[in-house]
Amino acid sequence: NFTSDELVDKTLEELERIHGDRSSFKADLVRAFPAVKEGERITAVFLPQKGVRFYYNGTKTAVINSASFAREFFDIWLSDKTSEPKLRRKLLGLNA
Repeated sequence: NFTSDELVDKTLEELERIHGDRSSFKADLVRAFPAVKEGERITAVFLPQKGVRFYYNGTKTAVINSASFAREFFDIWLSDKTSEPKLRRKLLGLNA
C-alpha cells in the first residue's frame, strides 16, 4: 500500500538523484499516481518522442507531454544509475 504522496515523493527523489531537480513535474505526478493498495496497478507507457501516459487499473490518469521527462522517468528503473540494479537486470532480461 502506498499513498499518492509517497509515490510522488519517491519518484521526485529518484529523479533528482539521477537527473537533478524535476519538481516542476510534481502536479503531473500527483495526477498520475493515486494511492494504491495490494492488487491494484499503476502502469506507465513510454511514448517515444512524445512523453509518458499513466494508467491506474486500466484507466488513464495523466499524460506528461515531455519526451525528456519520459526518458528520465524510466531511468528510475532502467538506467545503470538505478537504485534497484537487480530489478533493472530483470526488466531488461539480463542475467542477475
